[in-house]
Amino acid sequence: MGITFDIHGTPPTVAEIAAAREQLLRDKIALERRDWKVFAGIMAVFVLSMAIALTGGRAILVDQNSPTMITAIVYGFPYAMIFVFGLSISFRHRKIEEPKKIMAMALAALENLAPEDLVTVAAWGQQDTIIARYQSSVAAQGRALVRGEMEMMEQLLPVADTVED
Repeated sequence: MGITFDIHGTPPTVAEIAAAREQLLRDKIALERRDWKVFAGIMAVFVLSMAIALTGGRAILVDQNSPTMITAIVYGFPYAMIFVFGLSISFRHRKIEEPKKIMAMALAALENLAPEDLVTVAAWGQQDTIIARYQSSVAAQGRALVRGEMEMMEQLLPVADTVED
């Protein structure tokens, strides 16, 4: 998902960044559709089972001669549904929320840097020849640096150099 930046390799081209951004946006739309389907399914199962419990359970509880086991099941059904609802929410989190976070980070990495960030990265380029070489490769392509490249450069520099800026 997205582009992996490598300070020692050639920077991605404008076309590669645009294609990755478009793919991420398509994936985001598909994930949002799936999110609504999963949520609607969870709610439908929950509402249906509660309706069955209220209509069928009420009839059983009104009957004073119902067996104790059936009464216990009817009384315990709402608690079981809370447990099932909790499991379904964790399923939704795993299938929808975690990929959404990864996608948001990937989209953020493909955004152009703000002017104040460009000044910071230019200062890093003056300190380190590898970063300066990478920046000149990006400039030769005629495009601005993106946030993912700044994060990659930050990883290359020692912690003391990035804290000073």
